[in-house]
Amino acid sequence: MNAGLRSARRPLGMLLKQHRQQAAAPRAYSSAAPATVTTETPTTPPAPPIQFSQNASTTPTATPSKPTARSAGPYRTTSAVVLSRPPMLTPDLDPFEESFYFYQRRLNQRLALPFTRYFYFKKDTPADLEWKRKQKALGDDVFTGFGKRSWADELLVGDESHKSDDNGFRRLAATTVSGEDATAEGVEGVKKFEMPLGRTSKADMEGDRRSLDRHMTRTLYLLVRKKGRDRYAWKFPQSPLVGFENLKEAAERTLAEAAGVNMNTWFVGNVPIGHSGYRYPKGYTEDGDYMGKKVFYMKARIMAGQADLAENKFGLDDFMWLTKEEVDEVAGRPYFNVVKDMLVNQ
Repeated sequence: MNAGLRSARRPLGMLLKQHRQQAAAPRAYSSAAPATVTTETPTTPPAPPIQFSQNASTTPTATPSKPTARSAGPYRTTSAVVLSRPPMLTPDLDPFEESFYFYQRRLNQRLALPFTRYFYFKKDTPADLEWKRKQKALGDDVFTGFGKRSWADELLVGDESHKSDDNGFRRLAATTVSGEDATAEGVEGVKKFEMPLGRTSKADMEGDRRSLDRHMTRTLYLLVRKKGRDRYAWKFPQSPLVGFENLKEAAERTLAEAAGVNMNTWFVGNVPIGHSGYRYPKGYTEDGDYMGKKVFYMKARIMAGQADLAENKFGLDDFMWLTKEEVDEVAGRPYFNVVKDMLVNQ
């Protein structure tokens, strides 16, 4: 054994010898221990008895407790549903986009001016007749590159003439006939193309906030109102967790019990998109001994159907589908400040 190993084992042997001496020595508190034993009844309740199954296995099975409303300490844990209807139409163009598309249209028209129309359509063919019909329908909106409107390559500030009649689109659609009847100009019974639907629905014109057919370029959110409450009555559907539910299971149950089962919905993920907490005002006793509430918000989408409060279990009497700005208007600024970052602007 070399000198390095001997020097390494010497401290280890000293530590082992010291440990054996401490283990053999009597402990100072062993004789005083019986004096501290008391015969008082323990303050903690005894554990529930363990019941054994009837089979031959000796594995004990504890009796599960009865499901009750859970809490996080002195706060009641609640799951809320942020149910939304996504936009059904593309968003409206902003002024810059409108100017850009108008300029592109004018540029294409000016590039096509040096060529006669017979370069594109043979004379007196169905395509030529259709082109003449459309030019006549547009009237003064036709860009020729000459005369008073020869300069109109770009929009002037504040000029909204290009918005009239959707740039002549509706007049063009009204004068367009099917291909087999394109040569039957002036003949009764000529089949026209079906006019497209407008971007403003009947619900928008009537102000029906219960309809899902309003604000089709925006995202709508379902808010419900609890009967008998005037202040802060409009909220997202919510209820406390019951039994061994997780947040998603509680949200699914809450939506079914609040707005019925006539909706085809999809929950986006298993984790909340936000949470809030608050304490009850002094003297509030409707929620037992809880001192406040913690609310976790789960995101969901509606695919089809409509809310129905006829058999709800939370005392709700009304619902509305609202945009982000309308949530601020209806629910109030305090509640909106809590949920605004969970809502999209479009």
